[in-house]
Amino acid sequence: MPKPPASDRTDFYDHAPCGFHALDENGVMVDVNETELELLQRSRDEVIGKCRFLEFLAPRSKQRFVREFPTFKRSGRIEGLPFDLVRKDGSTVPVLLSATALFDENGRFVRSRSVIVRDPRRGLPEDSVREAYDTLQEKLDDEKQQLETAIAALRDEIDERERAEALLRLSEERALAVIDAVIDGVITCDDGGFVETMNPAAERIFGWRESELSGRSALLLLAAPYAQRYREFLARPRAEDGLIGTKREIDGLRRDGSVFPIEVAFSEMRLGSRLLLIATVRDLSDKRRAEAELERLQAEVRRNEVMAMIGSLVAGFAHEARNPLFGISAVLDALAVRLGETTEYAEHLALVRRDVKRLNDLMQDLLEFGRPSEQIDLARRPIATVLADAVAECTTLCRACDVAIEAQLDDDGAIVVANDRLVRGFQNLLQNAIQFSPRGAVVTLASACEEPGVVTCTVRDRGPGLAEADLPRLFEPFYTRRRGGTGLGLAIVQRIVEEHRGSVGAANHRDGGAVLSVRLPVSAA
Repeated sequence: MPKPPASDRTDFYDHAPCGFHALDENGVMVDVNETELELLQRSRDEVIGKCRFLEFLAPRSKQRFVREFPTFKRSGRIEGLPFDLVRKDGSTVPVLLSATALFDENGRFVRSRSVIVRDPRRGLPEDSVREAYDTLQEKLDDEKQQLETAIAALRDEIDERERAEALLRLSEERALAVIDAVIDGVITCDDGGFVETMNPAAERIFGWRESELSGRSALLLLAAPYAQRYREFLARPRAEDGLIGTKREIDGLRRDGSVFPIEVAFSEMRLGSRLLLIATVRDLSDKRRAEAELERLQAEVRRNEVMAMIGSLVAGFAHEARNPLFGISAVLDALAVRLGETTEYAEHLALVRRDVKRLNDLMQDLLEFGRPSEQIDLARRPIATVLADAVAECTTLCRACDVAIEAQLDDDGAIVVANDRLVRGFQNLLQNAIQFSPRGAVVTLASACEEPGVVTCTVRDRGPGLAEADLPRLFEPFYTRRRGGTGLGLAIVQRIVEEHRGSVGAANHRDGGAVLSVRLPVSAA
């Protein structure tokens, strides 16, 4: 089948009456027309990208080329420079070379565009030279016009291509700028799951630099169970993965080994024949902390509402019950006077008095638990004074139980906003610790400012410690493991501490015994 005819422009370039060639910055031939190849007796495969123009010159012409080419790369133009070409059969051809240079946007030489014509003035009689020169000049003028037209068209095409490339670069730069600016992490992987790019947000989220993770498996960014699922996802055909176009909450893995919650949206993009997987990642740590804090606050509000309701009820009950108890006490006193020291009734009277005292203590605790917070007056007091007053209130119980209190107080002069109820709270904690400690033991009371703006006070007993099952319910009203206890002591402590904008907690000490901690805000001067 015959080949289709070449375009006019191609035909003109390849079969022009003069030779055309282009050299790169090192003088290597990167383009040449058929006319010049015939002149050199060479094929295109022998020349393009393999030979320097210098190799086809006679010795003296080589010297001239070496001398003139650097100047040409700076000036950008040569007009009618004579050279002797050496053909493949060893013969020489005198030629004239004219050339223009092409520079890039930074003014750096890129390539030359050269025209070669036979030199009619060398090796021909003078008349023949003139005639041939005139004839050639006419042809050159015609061809020059056509060449200028072709060059203008090529220049327009080059300018259009350069504008298109500039727009493409601008578009790419904008896309990269947008990706770099988003607060979510964006990670691209090849279809094998190996990381290609990470934006700055992804680097901040996972603690990896793009240069460190590029070319490595994206499984490094996922916690163990999700890494296995991702491996299975990569092994399935894309149409069956069920993951593209979805958004899921999973556990990520930072470079330091910490696991944290993330939200990942998966998508894919084709880049030529390549398939890229794109993961958009959002760190959910702050969201989860906010949700947990909201749940805690809601639970605290609900508990406060319940405690307020219980407090109101028990306070009313205690108030009404104290009058009958007072009457019973009065009757007991009257019976004791009438019966005197009669042995027959003394035991019964003592039993009734003990139970009446227990009921009175319970009513007092109920009134204390139900006391409204708005009736509390606060003043600035050193925490050391508050703790010393609480220790003093426990002196009698310490003697009765043969237990000592050892105070380990920081001499930092921490000031808190408090009242006598806070003394009652620490008194309750110390009384519990004394009652749970064996005879001859020491209860430790300590305070320290371990963090700015907070003083932490701890009470440690030497008893059997707290059962794990009791810890969640330890501060509930009426929950107690001590025989004869009302179950209100620690509930009152919690209520008092929260009135002072603090918090109370319980745990077991590593060396035995229970430790109850109270954290209170330090008052500014």
